[in-house]
Amino acid sequence: MFKEAIKKDIKENTFNSVLNISNIKYKITIGLFWIDPINFFNLDGTNRSLLLSKNIRVESLPDYASYLKYMKETKEAFKKPFYELSLE
Repeated sequence: MFKEAIKKDIKENTFNSVLNISNIKYKITIGLFWIDPINFFNLDGTNRSLLLSKNIRVESLPDYASYLKYMKETKEAFKKPFYELSLE
């Protein structure tokens, strides 16, 4: 997945496979954010609380489609780059 993230071409199957690794859950988004903080958002506990301020509820991360949806909603709601939101 690292190679795919560098190329900005993550395959849904790859993401979902990594997501199925025991205890990975939101950590997958932390790694993606470290790789590319412009294009990927970190869904750690602090950022999930921030999203709640705009009524974006991240109650689970079942698949890549959900992650893409959360990122789209975040961009639309905050109109700031992901790295700025994370800094806040």
